[in-house]
Amino acid sequence: MEAALNLISVDYDRMQQIQLFLVDHTTAIKVTRVVLDILGAGLVCAGLFSAAQPVFSLVISGIALVVVIEVAFFALRFLGFLNISEGDRPFVEGTYEKSRLYYKEGMPVLEIEADTHYDAGYAHGYLAGEGLVSMLIRLQLIVRFTPFGKRLDEIFSKNFSKLLKQIPKDYRDEIEGVVAGVNAKKNESWFARMLPDLTEPNIIALHYLSTLDDLKDAAPAAACSVILTPEEVGRNLDWPSMGVLGNASLMKYQKIGDGPGLCEMTIAGCCGSLTAVNEHGVFAAMNVTSQTTVKSPPTEEKRIGQVFFNRHLLEHARSAEEVRALCMNQDGFQPDAPYHLSVADRTDQFSCHFYQEDGTLETPHTIRSVRDDKPVVTLNATYSGDSESSGMYYHEQRKKNIARGLKKGASLTELLSQPYVNNELTIHSVVYQIQEGELHIALPSHSFSAKNPRVKFKTNIWA
Repeated sequence: MEAALNLISVDYDRMQQIQLFLVDHTTAIKVTRVVLDILGAGLVCAGLFSAAQPVFSLVISGIALVVVIEVAFFALRFLGFLNISEGDRPFVEGTYEKSRLYYKEGMPVLEIEADTHYDAGYAHGYLAGEGLVSMLIRLQLIVRFTPFGKRLDEIFSKNFSKLLKQIPKDYRDEIEGVVAGVNAKKNESWFARMLPDLTEPNIIALHYLSTLDDLKDAAPAAACSVILTPEEVGRNLDWPSMGVLGNASLMKYQKIGDGPGLCEMTIAGCCGSLTAVNEHGVFAAMNVTSQTTVKSPPTEEKRIGQVFFNRHLLEHARSAEEVRALCMNQDGFQPDAPYHLSVADRTDQFSCHFYQEDGTLETPHTIRSVRDDKPVVTLNATYSGDSESSGMYYHEQRKKNIARGLKKGASLTELLSQPYVNNELTIHSVVYQIQEGELHIALPSHSFSAKNPRVKFKTNIWA
């Protein structure tokens, strides 16, 4: 801990220190919950079975204690203040045709091999079915009983028909397969069969939780940090877990037909790409931006959702240079809204900042490249040319801590673990060793995941 503290320029504020303390003492909190629940049940029994007559004050006290403890525990988990233990992982190991789900050092891994996008989606949904059903039940409770959830449902319902048009047919087929696979798995259980079937809008909503413009003010903050160097890339994904997305996270290998294999750190049910490497060693990771206006919007038929655009790039490029060309090609697909995409391979590393350039329709995006071994850091500002606006979600604190760490020669693993860079929204933390073609992924959590043990994965298992 001392080595890490020496890197700090800006330390956690008091609230984040409390949150981190709770995450670090999750086991003690769970034990306390069980003890107090037993105590509450004991008070109820003592009140009901008193030798003389029931003592209702004891019964009421016992019930109140259990209710308060369970509500408090639910709130802590919903807010991401509890770490995820191995027993919390909702996925079950299994196989389906040529695909399988298994665990490696505590990390759930989904390997998919299929001939069509629909078949790939079906295998995804079937194998991850238990986790997806659990995740979506919790999300439905959030939608039904929280102001944010109701607002999310309202905004998504209003935008659904537009979003549907921005999903290419292959990925739409894959989503349909996920839905069918989950429902097939669910209906194998007599209890789960009583739950309503998963629907296509349920899955599509996952792809837009942190990217719809209308949600920027309604949703909990989203952030993300990416550090590009010639040798490696460090990346923290900061999305509000809501006590759900952390333990719905998994590592996914996927190969469809003759297409390129993809290796991704993702969320069950996601058919786009958040953090991914293709079999040619091209890495891509996205960040949200404070920019909300598309200064030079593409035509309607060329718009594609951000996570689907990321995947489209990785499936059609054999190098970072080819990704760069596709990003700047106004005659092909373009993303539907502003964001940042950091890309790296062995010879080229850059961040593309979509729709943040003050230029013309022909050059609507800014590119910042690694030059002379100087790292490129992408957070959540708006980048236009050489200028940088004020950013979102502790942008300045993250920027200062990364700058100080780089100056002191810290490793990317150390940088990603620094205060504010690793925060209560950090559910994934990834270091990509470019030359070796390896991902070092921290075990996912609802928050502060960059401090967790890391698991090493080869990115090209198809070689």
